[in-house]
Amino acid sequence: MTHRRTYKAGSVDASRLIHALVAWYRSEGYESHLMEPSSGEGVIQVRQSEVWRSVLGVSSALNVTLSVGQGTLTVDIRVGKRVDKALAGAVGVFLLWALFFTAAHTRWLRAQVPERTFAFIEHFIATGEPW
Repeated sequence: MTHRRTYKAGSVDASRLIHALVAWYRSEGYESHLMEPSSGEGVIQVRQSEVWRSVLGVSSALNVTLSVGQGTLTVDIRVGKRVDKALAGAVGVFLLWALFFTAAHTRWLRAQVPERTFAFIEHFIATGEPW
């Protein structure tokens, strides 16, 4: 699932926004990895860092791409689920409840985190400061 918004943001320091977004994700308990911004674009991968997700072979990832060009800021957010099917299937026989929880969490990620990300970005554009 992809979410996209474009903002008029002529004076926004994109590098500062990207680093503020990474710090905010980390403060919210997510692992976040930044692919260094170059030529007006930065990509952040965000995921939950719970050990049980790794054991089950199921994790949800959020990829946020910020692109700056001609006075605009375009934000693309892709939410995906990464699954190691063999491990998830074998463990899932015994821990089926955890797979249901994972599916619910992925739905929550798809609905809530992108909207909170856009709210953070809109606040940053309006004030020049993170939350």
